[in-house]
Amino acid sequence: MRCHILTVLATLAATVVADVKFSSPVAGQQIAGGTAFTITWTDDGTTPTIDQFAGYTLNLMAGGNTAVERIPAGAATQPTAADMKRYLNRWKD
Repeated sequence: MRCHILTVLATLAATVVADVKFSSPVAGQQIAGGTAFTITWTDDGTTPTIDQFAGYTLNLMAGGNTAVERIPAGAATQPTAADMKRYLNRWKD
């Protein structure tokens, strides 16, 4: 019985995955603060396709592979020098 439940859960998980392939910016690309940039992507070909969803959320993230932080909407608006120092100190090794 347990095996059947796991099989069903695995099947359901596979059916709800839609993914995008980002073409710009690329992984590891650094963008200077205050610089405008365009985000572009395509559907990765898995089903369901991304056009089958009613809405999307795009989050701006900072960090690396192990320490990632979401940058809240509006956070890119003129921080003070003290704000920037606190933020940058969090990413020191």
